[in-house]
Amino acid sequence: MDRYTERLVKGRPGSEAKLVFGLGILCILGAIGLVVTGIMVKAIIAAIALPVFVLGVFIIYYSLQLFQVEYEYLITNGDIEISKIIAKKRRKVVREIRAEDIVRMSSLSNERARNDLSRVDSRRVEDYTAGEDKSYFVIEEKVKGTEYYYVLDLEGESEQHMKDVLKTKVEK
Repeated sequence: MDRYTERLVKGRPGSEAKLVFGLGILCILGAIGLVVTGIMVKAIIAAIALPVFVLGVFIIYYSLQLFQVEYEYLITNGDIEISKIIAKKRRKVVREIRAEDIVRMSSLSNERARNDLSRVDSRRVEDYTAGEDKSYFVIEEKVKGTEYYYVLDLEGESEQHMKDVLKTKVEK
């Protein structure tokens, strides 16, 4: 019988959300600038300002949706599928971690885990959490000689599921 656990956690918006929001602000400010100069210079420039302003409003509306990020962890027999959900409308699988590729699972408060995360070399670190001060876990995965570190918000049933499956790979 397969073991299955599902967990939904809040996430941090990516840098693209801030970039798109800034682009929307620039469009609106540009439209206002066109109106001010258009009144004084030519009426045709003022006519361009309205579509630019509407575009800016649309871009800001779209970027506000990008700030609403959640991660869903689907854990089946220790295999973890991580999906990114934006504004409760769009869902995309961003990572699949196989249980047999997991080298170690430890708490983020573990000295070894913090040391591994602080080193910058061939390792890749990916954070699928809200970034708050909580008791997160670090999953170390090794695939084709490359080490990956994932920071996950495993709590309660999902934490116990992983501990039961990974038994010897869990560090305190």
